[in-house]
Amino acid sequence: MTDVRTVNAALEQLAEWRPNHTAFVQAETGRRETFSEANEIARSLANGLSDNGVGKGDVVALLSRTTVEHALSYFAVQKVGAIPATLHNREAPNKIVSLVDQVGAKALFFQPQFADTAEAISDHTGLDLIVEYDRDGTAEISGFGTPLSTLLDEGASRSVGVDVNPSDPAFINFSSGTTGKPKGIVHTHEEAIECAHAGQFIFSPHSDDTMLNPFTPSFIGWQNMTLPIVNAGGKSVMVEEWNPELILQMVEDEEVTIILLVPTQWKMLLDADIDRYDLSSVRLGGYAGETMGEDLFRRLREDITENFFTVYGTTETMDCGIALLPHEVTEETLASVGKPVPNTEVRIVEPDSHDPSAPVGQGEAGELILRGPSIAEEVWDDPETTDEIFHEEGWWFSGDLARVGDDGNVYIEGRTDNMIISGGINIYAEGVEGTIEAHPSVVECAVIGVPHDQWNEAVKAFVVTSDDVTVGELDEWCKNNDNLGNYQRPREWEFVDELPRTNTGKLNRSVLREREDISS
Repeated sequence: MTDVRTVNAALEQLAEWRPNHTAFVQAETGRRETFSEANEIARSLANGLSDNGVGKGDVVALLSRTTVEHALSYFAVQKVGAIPATLHNREAPNKIVSLVDQVGAKALFFQPQFADTAEAISDHTGLDLIVEYDRDGTAEISGFGTPLSTLLDEGASRSVGVDVNPSDPAFINFSSGTTGKPKGIVHTHEEAIECAHAGQFIFSPHSDDTMLNPFTPSFIGWQNMTLPIVNAGGKSVMVEEWNPELILQMVEDEEVTIILLVPTQWKMLLDADIDRYDLSSVRLGGYAGETMGEDLFRRLREDITENFFTVYGTTETMDCGIALLPHEVTEETLASVGKPVPNTEVRIVEPDSHDPSAPVGQGEAGELILRGPSIAEEVWDDPETTDEIFHEEGWWFSGDLARVGDDGNVYIEGRTDNMIISGGINIYAEGVEGTIEAHPSVVECAVIGVPHDQWNEAVKAFVVTSDDVTVGELDEWCKNNDNLGNYQRPREWEFVDELPRTNTGKLNRSVLREREDISS
């Protein structure tokens, strides 16, 4: 019998106790599934997988945008004891093929618009089963692979009959890979359930809540939104592609109560014609991924809701990391990510020490490390990387530079791998970038360390501007800024049209280092 401390058991329970409550809605098509219907489809699909040789411990790759079909496949794979591994759908085809090969996937589910990539995967990997979504209504069917509806017919609705345990792998999520190839981070069912519980602590979802989910399913944000709301018996509104007007319409039509976005997305919503929509249902907003500016925060509190939270969560931690709760978010704390969630430990240790017993002094910057019940413990089939980022005592080394402020909150200062050492002095890239970006003509900036004969490294800045500005003017701006020491001032400048980013939208400095022929 499947243990109740598993993701698939949560869906089974809701199908029993809240059968007619809406579980999933597709924003673009209006497709709706109740918990009973969702569980029936997932169970039938799980049997179809089993009939085609997919069983416990097998990896099943998923290539899809944020759709109801993807969610049902995700739960179906777990019902049969297999492990879903969602692929970055915006990644280059060759990279996707390598990820499928990396995890040794036995089967693949794909959305019709990714048929060419699915075919490339089929040509280069040893898949036993390829399934094409033919029920989401979002694209013409390519005809490559077995239609999902056929698998449903084969599976019927009999009991699956696979024992799934809390310690079994629940899913693989790939890290964004800013410094190399993405890592396949493995999470167990008990870790996933802890993620649901942490979400209930942070934003208190309940069965009357409706949560918007615009996060691409290959990123951990999808899990962080889906698992807590499903576990609570609430409704998830899946948004396949970012569209501010559609999202605002969904907030009104579905009476969305909880929305988590990155600040850039919040700004895009506010810049849309929000006065046309009734947004009064929103009781809670969240932000993550980047710092929230004071002006944007004030606008959001005026136009959306007064209640906001933020979280520090990664592929390795899910949302069980650090949080700033709604009553703690003020203009004074916006630069912070808050305090550890229950049962999670946080330390700030000497950078590159890989030693949990080497803490820095109060207020000093060091590497942020965490330990807790939802934090992953391994990288799929990669013991060397596992040893690099996980400690035998359960600590995960984030690579983020952080400090604890006088208010007891954690403040993220940058990345250990973004640190520039000039003349023996540590320079944190993010601090320099923030000063330069405060210039009225600068849209965004990235800095890296480049070789220097005298100081070993010097700062080079890559700058995107909104109007004409000279290097001399920017250099004077840095010289006259009280937040920047002379040793931190860029010695080289380059104007660019745009900065390279990862699929998650994070700045990708490794591309800049490669351009400068500097190893990262």
